[in-house]
Amino acid sequence: MKIYGIDFTSAPSKKKGITSAECEFDKGLIRVNNIANWPNFELFERFLKEDGTWIAGIDFPFGQPRKLIKNLDWPQDWEKYVDLIDKKGKEWFENILTDYKKYRPYGDKEHLRFTDKKANSFSPMKLYRPPVGKMFFQGAPRILKCGASILPFLDRNNNKIIIEAYPNLVARTLIGRRGYKNDTLERRKNRENIFTKLITPENEIEYNYGFNINLSQIETEDLITELTADKIDAIFCAIQAAWAYTRKSENYGIPIDCDKLEGWIVDPHMLKN
Repeated sequence: MKIYGIDFTSAPSKKKGITSAECEFDKGLIRVNNIANWPNFELFERFLKEDGTWIAGIDFPFGQPRKLIKNLDWPQDWEKYVDLIDKKGKEWFENILTDYKKYRPYGDKEHLRFTDKKANSFSPMKLYRPPVGKMFFQGAPRILKCGASILPFLDRNNNKIIIEAYPNLVARTLIGRRGYKNDTLERRKNRENIFTKLITPENEIEYNYGFNINLSQIETEDLITELTADKIDAIFCAIQAAWAYTRKSENYGIPIDCDKLEGWIVDPHMLKN
């Protein structure tokens, strides 16, 4: 099975593009064959529209919080409110979030989806540090238009599946909550530790996700020296997508009763109490 892990950005460029890990998953082993850098949205869209059978885990919030949608009187349907935001445009979306937060009481300015609370991830309303709201704006309309099944929102009963990934959950499995991005000796050591644990037989990936990983086609030094750790994050997204594939008969690891207005981050740890 073809597996993709995609570390997304709201402003791709040659310096920092959208990073894609292309993998094959077979017989309990995920093999990372190639890591690509897409410096523009056109290449991302081209990938989404390619024919084939694959599952992709992409790192950006696919939905907005139910509380925000209700308060702004947006359509109570994922396809419809994503389409509305897309048609209104980037400036409108950012302005409406800024204005909304301006008059909210402290502690209630940026709402969390239920899945964000479970994953301890950022609010998809956040426009800065990190700009995950901007990532939602650039990503959600594009995946809506691509013809793939977007779970849990839209099952088109085809061979292309997209799930929401969050690489920090995989990182926590390997090194806890220690940071692994940016240029410090400690964080470089944490990246080295991640690589070592990924290639060690019977490691935490096998224990938590049920399969092992082969990185023989990937330059070790690239994973360790890249300060942004985008390649590592893309691999982590692929691990979550592969795990979702192993749970195909169980709704790809997504609870049946999850909020289909907000979405769900797919990872085995999200199913624990």
